[in-house]
Amino acid sequence: MMKIGLTTMTRVLAAIVGIVFIIAALSKAIIPPGYLTVFGQLERSHPWLAGSIIGIEVALGTWLLIGWRRGVASLLVLLVLAIFSGVIIHDMLQYFPQPCGCFGTAWQQAHKPAMIERGLVISLVRNGLLALGTVFVLLVAPKSSS
Repeated sequence: MMKIGLTTMTRVLAAIVGIVFIIAALSKAIIPPGYLTVFGQLERSHPWLAGSIIGIEVALGTWLLIGWRRGVASLLVLLVLAIFSGVIIHDMLQYFPQPCGCFGTAWQQAHKPAMIERGLVISLVRNGLLALGTVFVLLVAPKSSS
């Protein structure tokens, strides 16, 4: 049976989180979310902020993939995930929630209320799993990388 060391597991988890961040950013840039999404409305009201979010996601994802100062990158990823999750929770509490547009329109569900709510819950669970992986990287990173 093959044993996987903490350093290897840390690198794999950091790579997974980094790739998800890059895919989310590129899918928003290539296939912009529709107007009826949280990100789509942000893009129309504050295009500079929407562009900055895409840039931050690419930068953090790349930073995690490179592996330089993973602890700092992990802290920033956790901050971004907390903000994104807060936006999703805020939208879930609205009378008419909207899809988040986290991955552009590439994986966007139909605009039926039940589908939107399910999509928001899936987005929140995904953010939680990414945060768990990032916490592991954060806790192990100081011991395994510089």
